[in-house]
Amino acid sequence: MNPQLKKTVLATGGCGYIGSHTVVELLNSGFNVIIIDNLVNSSIHVFTKIIEIAKITDKSRLKYSNIDIRNRLQLDNLFKNNSSWFRETKIFG
Repeated sequence: MNPQLKKTVLATGGCGYIGSHTVVELLNSGFNVIIIDNLVNSSIHVFTKIIEIAKITDKSRLKYSNIDIRNRLQLDNLFKNNSSWFRETKIFG
């Protein structure tokens, strides 16, 4: 199945301890995941471990961007550059 047709989750802090475990579970449940993390309290090596642990063979199901969630311009660019993934985005909060 085309990865763009599956549901996509935006995981903020996805390379941190809790975030990385959540991302693995989301991937194992069939979701596409875009991780945004500025790596202040984490490491890019965690991203590689997520791929390994979740046994991701289709790497298009997982994306990473080094973004600070407080930076509106970076977030706007993320949504513009991944518009096909966020076609049916629902915002809660």
